[in-house]
Amino acid sequence: MVRHLQAIVQKCVCVLANKAALLMNKSTPTNPKGGLRITLSSNCARPRPVLAGLAFVCLLLGGCAGGVLPSSGPPSARVFKESVDTVGNPNSTVGYVVVNLRPEVVTHLNSEDGGRLFSNMRGRAKTSVALGIGDVVSITIYEAQRGGLFTSTEGNAAPGNAVELPRQQVDLAGNITVPYAGAIKAAGRSPQDVQLEIKSKLSGRAIDPQVLVSVADRISNSISVLGEVNTPARIPIEPGGIQLLPALARAGGTKAPAFESLVSIQRDGKIDSALLVAVNERPDNNIQLRPGDVVTVTRRPRYFLAFGATGQTTTLGPLDRRFPFDSYRMSLGDALAKAGGLQDDRAQAAAVFLYRFESRQALERMGVDVSLHPGPLVPTVYRADLEDPSGYFLISDFIMRDRDMIYVSNAPSVDFLKFITLIRSVPQTVSDYRVAAEARF
Repeated sequence: MVRHLQAIVQKCVCVLANKAALLMNKSTPTNPKGGLRITLSSNCARPRPVLAGLAFVCLLLGGCAGGVLPSSGPPSARVFKESVDTVGNPNSTVGYVVVNLRPEVVTHLNSEDGGRLFSNMRGRAKTSVALGIGDVVSITIYEAQRGGLFTSTEGNAAPGNAVELPRQQVDLAGNITVPYAGAIKAAGRSPQDVQLEIKSKLSGRAIDPQVLVSVADRISNSISVLGEVNTPARIPIEPGGIQLLPALARAGGTKAPAFESLVSIQRDGKIDSALLVAVNERPDNNIQLRPGDVVTVTRRPRYFLAFGATGQTTTLGPLDRRFPFDSYRMSLGDALAKAGGLQDDRAQAAAVFLYRFESRQALERMGVDVSLHPGPLVPTVYRADLEDPSGYFLISDFIMRDRDMIYVSNAPSVDFLKFITLIRSVPQTVSDYRVAAEARF
């Protein structure tokens, strides 16, 4: 049994060695006069040179290929290789582009963020002062002398009587009703126009009538503010109009912090959304609201993910790989620090990658060829080189976005050490089986 196990282990090592040698032969040009070319026989007659050659190959390749060694993600060489091989490959499910962080790239991306919001809902709001169906009006009728239609029967009534009619709502036909004047068309007319018509119909019956019509509750010309606000409300729009931020203030403000409060405006079957803090940053994003708008505030915590050779496995625990934003603008440098930084014994500082779906227009403006990527969003990998001292300035300006993914690749030497550990464990495993077999028999 022990001999059988030894044969299996030796065969596995030979397979790994031949696979690595094959990879090296493919990646190294042959030289007719003699060049670097490793060829291993299938019988592995000399295991010690095989192991030494395999270790050397693993060091050069940055780890054995094909998932032989455990890893938290792809090596940096494969990230770049797949970006070339995958683009345009009909058998591929996801093709992506790799963009190296440069000052012009960071500057361009930052200019894309924080622009004009609610682009489909701009323009001066058409605030109407006309009455509408459902509005509640208050009507007061004055007469110059006692003894008219609306004279009070109380003996102590003062000359110049006034009568306030019960409040009434504009009906579905758009009318209101006034005693001795009948049905009055109100919908689509201003309160002043309604006053004049009531006065005209009461003339000759009332004593020098004067009429005052005011809006008690403006329902047809209002907005609704719902969701994560302290006082959800329907807010009437005054003739001067109302902007987004004053409307939120009328609703008691938001419950969540501004950088987690997503404000959505529904208008004419369309919905547009933005974070409240982005509205605060630019006055022109504080748009005018229109009658019928529905403003909904939802709490939307933003987060990013961190994988690979980052410090979260030792500082925050192995399961805490999703990190919430604690401010509106977080740079890549802030995110790496929040994730615990780079692991000094694992990370390849030149291979810090950020994955996101980038807009097609932004990549085209940066000169990236996206002709093979249909659709408005392109899978993009940004690469930061932190072996370059200037790279730290770039990541301090590179702005993170919601759901960004950070991946830090292992250094090639890490995979080599993994391989050495694997090889060293083989004799111990064989020895353990031998001891177990001897103890059994």
